[in-house]
Amino acid sequence: MVQLKKVNWFRRFFAVHRFTWIVACVVFLLVGAGVVYAAFSVQYWKSYDNNKTTAKVILREDIDKVFAVKANSEQDRKAMLHSLKLIHEKTQRYNEHCQSQIFYKWQEVLPAIAKTTQACYDAGRSVVDMGNQIAELVAYVAVREHLALSITELVNATNTVEESQWDEMSDRWKKLTETLKESDASETSRLEVKSLQENASAIAATWGELSQANKAKDRPKYEAATAKLTELYANFDAISVAQVETTEALIAKVDMSYQKMLKQ
Repeated sequence: MVQLKKVNWFRRFFAVHRFTWIVACVVFLLVGAGVVYAAFSVQYWKSYDNNKTTAKVILREDIDKVFAVKANSEQDRKAMLHSLKLIHEKTQRYNEHCQSQIFYKWQEVLPAIAKTTQACYDAGRSVVDMGNQIAELVAYVAVREHLALSITELVNATNTVEESQWDEMSDRWKKLTETLKESDASETSRLEVKSLQENASAIAATWGELSQANKAKDRPKYEAATAKLTELYANFDAISVAQVETTEALIAKVDMSYQKMLKQ
């Protein structure tokens, strides 16, 4: 009987103060949710900063690894170009690390958070800039390597060419001239490709002159054509030196961008 009275009293008390109890429960749940959200927020922004740092460290390690290798062989150079292309792709995706999740994005109005995200985007600009420098280097070296193989093949063929093949040699240099015209040269390599094209065209014409002089038994023209071929082949050495200088200048630009990235 006493127990029943206690239960009835509790029911009457709850009925009278039901609204207060509901409000208290709602407040409790909201406060609890707020505390949990705040804890998750703190953890999220910590990981945000850590992810940015980790991404930069990985990028730095990738770059250091690539440039630590001496690309002495064609295979090594191809591997280096491939690695640099992958690094360029990473740099173009770097700002993805700066995009905050939708649940926390509104917090960017807070000065401290705004400073964190802005620092990430500032660093991202230097990373993207470095990536663009890498892309320029890759495009230049790719064209240079491709053309160098074709030119070297023809230059080496000179050592074994027979007298009956001189007209054929002229045709091969003409085809190379057309290849050079159609090559997808970057802005950096355009002038050098033009020099290669003009030199290849002159070699094609001179092989034709040599063949004609030989058929006509015209010794002065034959000797003049021979001397001219020697001079034209030597031009490739000068162009090669210019290409090495251009490559070094592009690597220096990448290094400057790299050092700027590290300071961000």
